[in-house]
Amino acid sequence: MPKPAKLICVDDDPDALERLGIILNNISLRLTCEFFGSPKKALESHRADPASIVISDLRMGSTTGLKLIEEMRPASPESIYMLLSGEADLDSALAAVNGSGVFRFFTKPAGREEIEKGLLDALAELQARKLRAAATSTLDAIDRMHTALVNLDIDGVIVFSNAHADRLLEDSGLFQVDSKRVLRARNPQDTQKFQAFLTRLASDERTDGYGVFRFSDPESGKAVIASAAVVPGRRARFSLVLTDPANTHPANARLLAAALDLTPSEARVVQGLIEGGSIESAATLAGVTVATARSYLKSVFAKTGVSKQAELVRLALTSLSRA
Repeated sequence: MPKPAKLICVDDDPDALERLGIILNNISLRLTCEFFGSPKKALESHRADPASIVISDLRMGSTTGLKLIEEMRPASPESIYMLLSGEADLDSALAAVNGSGVFRFFTKPAGREEIEKGLLDALAELQARKLRAAATSTLDAIDRMHTALVNLDIDGVIVFSNAHADRLLEDSGLFQVDSKRVLRARNPQDTQKFQAFLTRLASDERTDGYGVFRFSDPESGKAVIASAAVVPGRRARFSLVLTDPANTHPANARLLAAALDLTPSEARVVQGLIEGGSIESAATLAGVTVATARSYLKSVFAKTGVSKQAELVRLALTSLSRA
């Protein structure tokens, strides 16, 4: 269970600080509260151990709540900062909310319901910020990968594609993406075959939810291999790893090794399965004999807890999507 959020309350009026403490004591939220009559001591505490939420009086003898927040913010920019103000300071408080990044202000004397709602909103915003940061970090990591990743729905609409996939789709000359983000091959026959391929993956249990499709242009000799796995859900989606056989990057194997705790040789065999679809192709792509590839594959099965090649490739594709 995550530890309670830390709340710092600052007011140089002892009576006001005591009233706030009584209110907080009667609110059932997971908070660890610290109370300071001295803005200087509150700042020292925040710098040493930043609070998730700070509630400060707007006007204090030696400083203002706005100045205190400005001094606190560098220690924890992601914290939530709120102000308490009297009726006479209403305009200043509103200006702070609009221009100084203050999350909310409370008009004195603030009641229990008002404080509780403000804190609930603050906790919700903190969680949302964490989720946004995690999502941004994940997307940045995916875009830094040398693996071209695409998520499609059953109709061929691109739900997500990373930067490497976008470049491959454009530079290969084999694909068209329309205004609705529907992925099609420039070769109409490939488009029809690919749609049938996705439908079969989603409906035919014999595929184990995994398959390999090859897009190609006989005239130019260009090709792109799409290794696809069904993503579980109410409406079928597919996770695709796109590979240009003429320009395979070794980072794929490194990512697989890290994601599945494999040796470099084992990871190259798994990469070969993703790109080639068979143990023979995997052996060729990994530069080993079929017997050696089978030996590595047996070790990978033991490490990952799967027993079929299709299950392994689906696990690998899912791991790459989350790396």
